[in-house]
Amino acid sequence: MRNGTSIYEREIGKKTAIPITIRQLEALIRIAESLAKMRLSPFADETDVDEALRLFHVSTLSSAGSGNLAGIEGFTTREDQLEIAHIEKQIRRRFVIGSQVSEHAIVQDFIQQNYSERAIYKVLHAMVRRGDVQYRMQRKVLIRVR
Repeated sequence: MRNGTSIYEREIGKKTAIPITIRQLEALIRIAESLAKMRLSPFADETDVDEALRLFHVSTLSSAGSGNLAGIEGFTTREDQLEIAHIEKQIRRRFVIGSQVSEHAIVQDFIQQNYSERAIYKVLHAMVRRGDVQYRMQRKVLIRVR
């Protein structure tokens, strides 16, 4: 998988992460184990893993490269990534550490600026996961922590 990604990185001139989620990695493992079982082997070997990677690449990564998987877990288009980064940058600039803001107010403000609601919630969820903001008052108010 890394070989295909490194070729792509050379073409675009940027370093990228391997586009795979934990669920996809688990699926690769299950496919390799299933291929081994079809050969009546108790363990998967390198050929099983190679075939699982080939199947994954043909079915998933080629679709991801064409943008067909945008919106599916772990895949976002370049435009979505830029929108998400811009929303987060604005949130960090507009709300200083320690400030409290209604989640509804944040969402409505960004919607009025023509940002997608999905991207706004994605940013807020990521910031909560990282500990940058915290929910208060029954998840109605967000407090910027860091």
